[in-house]
Amino acid sequence: MARDLGCEARGVSPEEANDVWGEFGALIKASSSRSRSPRARDELGWTAERTDMLAMIGEPRLRVLAESAQSPN
Repeated sequence: MARDLGCEARGVSPEEANDVWGEFGALIKASSSRSRSPRARDELGWTAERTDMLAMIGEPRLRVLAESAQSPN
């Protein structure tokens, strides 16, 4: 993602993540968001309609969104 946006990426310590995103935000960002949802598929017949985030990196609409978030208002 950083390469696509033309910026550097680096890891952060749990303490630094807490300072940036707050304790709950850091916890959410540290957890894995991948889920296979077998129960939802089995019990509800659910199927995913979207691709995962990594497959969407580089889409022009996401690049525009990221650039607008970086520019001052």
